Amino acid sequence: NGEIPIADNYDNVSILFADLVGFTPLSVTLTAQQLFELLSEVFGHFDSVVEKHGVEKLRTVGDGY
Repeated sequence: NGEIPIADNYDNVSILFADLVGFTPLSVTLTAQQLFELLSEVFGHFDSVVEKHGVEKLRTVGDGY
């Protein structure tokens, strides 16, 4: 349809995929508030590292970062 893909090129790239082991069974034992607080704390630590090193976070989905 005349669309041109936008893609950046980098010589060196590192990709981190992180998943919380045992999250699904744990999630059924926590309230929504406890679950939110847990993920906020964990993702907050990851976000601090991302900001410190000036890297780009692509997305979080559920418990995956």
